[in-house]
Amino acid sequence: MNRFATTMALASCLAGACTTTRQVRRPASGAELESLMPSQRGRVTLLGEPSAADPAPSFHQVPALVERPLPPAGAVPLIDVSKLRGYDVKNRGRGALEGLGLGIVLGALVGAAVGSAAGSDAPCDGRDGCYDGFSASDKALAVGLIGALAGSIIGPLVGFAAGHTNRYVFTDGTAGP
Repeated sequence: MNRFATTMALASCLAGACTTTRQVRRPASGAELESLMPSQRGRVTLLGEPSAADPAPSFHQVPALVERPLPPAGAVPLIDVSKLRGYDVKNRGRGALEGLGLGIVLGALVGAAVGSAAGSDAPCDGRDGCYDGFSASDKALAVGLIGALAGSIIGPLVGFAAGHTNRYVFTDGTAGP
């Protein structure tokens, strides 16, 4: 049961990786697009228009987005902005913070459920070296705190690995909310 609970907590943390989507006005040129990029913290991936084979190709998977001839090595390639649908910014630090929060909450919930499911100990009459038993609520609190501690260690690691993604989707009109 404990292994199952741990697996479920890890799966929930992985599935909880957040993506925030915002609509922004399509830049008129590559220079305008480039002016948006310095304000972004994290790894930026340009998104091409979806195709039948791959519904969400990234810039690195769509060589048709790069105008010919290619610039020298190390230089930024020229982009046809009209063929982009947006860009993603992955921030691993924010992902670690989100993982910390999710890990603590999920660890506490799973731990409390496991502790409560263990039930109360049998009453003790003092013979045979027994000790005062713990109630189900005592066990739920103790195991919940242990689960929260474990989640506070595992959650940021998983969150850092998954990261938080801010997705900016271009619109041809004005920017949305």
